Amino acid sequence: MLSPGSVSLGGPSAVIDPSFQRVGHLSLNISNVHKTRFHLSDTLYPLDGVIEMKVRCHAEDCGTVGHKGFLVNNFLT
Repeated sequence: MLSPGSVSLGGPSAVIDPSFQRVGHLSLNISNVHKTRFHLSDTLYPLDGVIEMKVRCHAEDCGTVGHKGFLVNNFLT
């Protein structure tokens, strides 16, 4: 990282912008977590609009699972 007093690698007129910006977006859901290639929407040049990643889906550790309910028996005579 450059210190504030150092010269930019692009020359004195170059501007280095350290902020992040969105370069595309995608939607993930439970039906496509098995894929490894995803297509980005609204991509910026020079990206080709494809991202490759491995996705795992697992249940969160949120304690024990409890079940509640009741059973009603009506006997007619």
